[in-house]
Amino acid sequence: MKVFLKKYKEHRKKKQIFYKEAKTEIAKRNLHTLRTISIIVTFLILLLITITPLLVKTWRITIQYIIFAPVAAIFAIIAIVAISEDVKSPKLINGLCMLFEIVIMGFIMVIDIFPYPDSQCTFTPLALAVSATLFIFPEEYEYLFLTMSEAVFIYLTYSQKHEFVARGDIFASLVGFFVAIVLYNLFTKIHLSYHLVKEQYIKVSQRDELTGTLNNIVCENQMREYLRLKDDKDNVALICINLDYFKKANEILGKTACDNILKKFGKLLKKVYSDNAIIGRNKGDEFIVLMKNVINEEDIALRCSEIRIGLEEMSNVELDVQLTCSMGIVCTSDKFYSFDDLKGIAMDALYIAKNHGRNRFIIRNPKKIGQSINKKKFIIVAHNKEKEFKAIRDKFGDSADVLWAKNGKETVEQISLYSRRINALILNMDFEDYDGYDILHFMKTRIYTNKIPVLVLAKDEKTVDKAMLYGADEASYFPIDTTDIKLKVDHIMHNNAQIGERSVK
Repeated sequence: MKVFLKKYKEHRKKKQIFYKEAKTEIAKRNLHTLRTISIIVTFLILLLITITPLLVKTWRITIQYIIFAPVAAIFAIIAIVAISEDVKSPKLINGLCMLFEIVIMGFIMVIDIFPYPDSQCTFTPLALAVSATLFIFPEEYEYLFLTMSEAVFIYLTYSQKHEFVARGDIFASLVGFFVAIVLYNLFTKIHLSYHLVKEQYIKVSQRDELTGTLNNIVCENQMREYLRLKDDKDNVALICINLDYFKKANEILGKTACDNILKKFGKLLKKVYSDNAIIGRNKGDEFIVLMKNVINEEDIALRCSEIRIGLEEMSNVELDVQLTCSMGIVCTSDKFYSFDDLKGIAMDALYIAKNHGRNRFIIRNPKKIGQSINKKKFIIVAHNKEKEFKAIRDKFGDSADVLWAKNGKETVEQISLYSRRINALILNMDFEDYDGYDILHFMKTRIYTNKIPVLVLAKDEKTVDKAMLYGADEASYFPIDTTDIKLKVDHIMHNNAQIGERSVK
């Protein structure tokens, strides 16, 4: 008995979850059924009114039949014309379906009882059984409807028909009532099984099997849709996360142990961001999060710190080593920025975080990028010799603000930080920490930096030719000639400005 009660409670709980989670889908299916059944009922009534007198000579049409047809037609018109396929009010649709059942059952009972008190009922038992299979309603509503229908039928039959006929009708209706209960439970089980299979399919097809987060395609689609529909006042933060040195950890500790970390990291992300974010796995050890309704940058920083601390503690327990992560974040409320724009800025910030020691996060706001720079021309000189940098800066004089990046890391950081204000980059191709070609590739593959004109400083033509293939606009050779550099930089800035003017026009 206990086992039976336990299974009953579990089944009842599943049904409650089904009615709650699938309410929109249920409303759509009920609306489709209402449209179909109301048309069928209208057609059948008109057909019966037409052919019954030909088959049964003693049959006469009654007022109940005359009213029944237009009432069913009204429900069909309301369901087809007045209610949209885009379900915005499931309660309204389900209420209309319930009203349809009550009205149709009422007409059928009246037709079975009042015009022919000496004849046995024809339609009510069948109507009870069929009604249980038409719409998807919670059991308390369906049981109440069936019970009340049966009770009203029994009362009216006893009061309007002869006792012998009434007993036969009541017996037939009771059979129909119990058949309806059985059919209702059978069809509910089918609907529930279909829903569970569908949910499992969606879970498998949309989610990353290992981490339980959304897979890359579904995640990006949901993020794009949210950004497209969000209110201008809603702050969002796009967070790109990368586990530091995870490939090395995978080689040393083994795939099984590291897969377990990824699985728990996915749970950690869902715990920290709860239902207030879209969370997905890009690939491998890369994750992406779109945080909704952001209060301020402190709120973002607090959650990012929770992620870092949680990962460190988890990896200490699981692997007896401390794993860390780096994060690049972009925060904005402006709908002007697309998903690709925001992801590009966040990835740049992640790039900076990973190249400045890892185990940190960097927050960028597109509106603040470059705000500290005035309206003069702004040039970055990426060169490892301070004396030569000063010579270049002095050559430009007051016509431009010239910023120094003394190594590859600083160059990438300043490009990312001031991308919307840079008028030109003078790039030494011989940095020790960074390959000049990598910096060019970094710039030319990002939406806010790919139009920045670049003059490269090189030792030979071979380097220049390759730099041009990577997107450089001009070149100057060592030893540096500041006059040549200024002339060429002015030239590429002028050309870039003209291209910008033409594109605006």
